[in-house]
Amino acid sequence: MIRFLRTPRAARVPLCGLAVLLAVGIGSQTEAATLGLSMPTLDPFRIRLRDAIQAKVDATPGTTLRVVTAPAGDVGRQNDDIAQLIHAGVDGLIVIPEDASKVSGFTSPARNADIPVVLINNGPQADWLPGQLVMAIPNELVAGRLQMHILAARMGGHGNLAILSGPSSHSAAILRTKGVEEVLQRFPDIHVVERGEADWSRDKAADLMAGWIRSGVRIDAVAANNDEMALGAYAGWVAANSQGTPPLIAGVDASPDGLAALAAHHLVVTVKQDPVQQGDEAVADLFKLIAHQPVPQYDWATFQLVSTAP
Repeated sequence: MIRFLRTPRAARVPLCGLAVLLAVGIGSQTEAATLGLSMPTLDPFRIRLRDAIQAKVDATPGTTLRVVTAPAGDVGRQNDDIAQLIHAGVDGLIVIPEDASKVSGFTSPARNADIPVVLINNGPQADWLPGQLVMAIPNELVAGRLQMHILAARMGGHGNLAILSGPSSHSAAILRTKGVEEVLQRFPDIHVVERGEADWSRDKAADLMAGWIRSGVRIDAVAANNDEMALGAYAGWVAANSQGTPPLIAGVDASPDGLAALAAHHLVVTVKQDPVQQGDEAVADLFKLIAHQPVPQYDWATFQLVSTAP
């Protein structure tokens, strides 16, 4: 049986202060606008996020969306794409940054052109950023803490753990891993025996996991930063012709494939983030910015724990 559990209220409190973006004048919600959406190379979650944003825009009369996609790791290309959107006169931008530490490459030109920006899925670790800028993102620390609390309980507080992380340029990878490490401080008998950066990829995670198992490393559990890598961990365990009980595997996203794996007991826990909710909030926040309404700079999206019965 799969259980959807309410996230404890304390776990949803952001760690940094809420910076309120002040705008001059309060107008009605924008009813007609051209929005720009810039994304890195698409993965399953980003596809669902893009589709949610497109659906929200399609449901708003007179509003259109221009979508540009940059190759993975190409910050310069993303900046160039956004510069073209700014030059084309879009009214606002929604951006998944390729590198959370380098957002000034497009936020500064947008600010100079008086074009508001909403960051989604990835953002800098900062208490405040200048200009008309909102981050409609989850508190990623919470996801790592939630999955590791469940893993630690299922492990009985001891054993060998592997961590599969996303790219180091992505705030979710950094903070979800940090959340896992925070919980591990309470469990000195759980030992991290392997770490690997699998770039959100099922295939890369499978290769890493299979290599670890074949080298003779005993892995009792895997904390993966997303469901795709969690699924890869299970596939890698199978590919290594392992015998006995598979490791306890945790993911993040509650993607359709992740939930199917949970039902099949290939995963024991995932943490749901809702791309429809995040897409809707991003578009709604951007409309408010365009209409010069005040918006919290951090518009926190929620997480929900999803696990199998112990």
